[in-house]
Amino acid sequence: MRIENTADEVIIALPKSIISRDEIQRLLNYFRYKELVAKSQATETQIAELTSEIKKGVAERSAKSRQHENRH
Repeated sequence: MRIENTADEVIIALPKSIISRDEIQRLLNYFRYKELVAKSQATETQIAELTSEIKKGVAERSAKSRQHENRH
């Protein structure tokens, strides 16, 4: 494992064997969320409401996708 600091970035190198692609994507999504929240004028309550709406939408799309797959 290696962490490198540059003028504008932090670069993290991990062995492929310790983390899955899905876990990496979840981490990247979290970092993107942190980036957006840092720039946002939204309140914590607004952010929580938006997060809830997004999670609900993801769950609904997943359910529809599963229903579609089960039909075929």
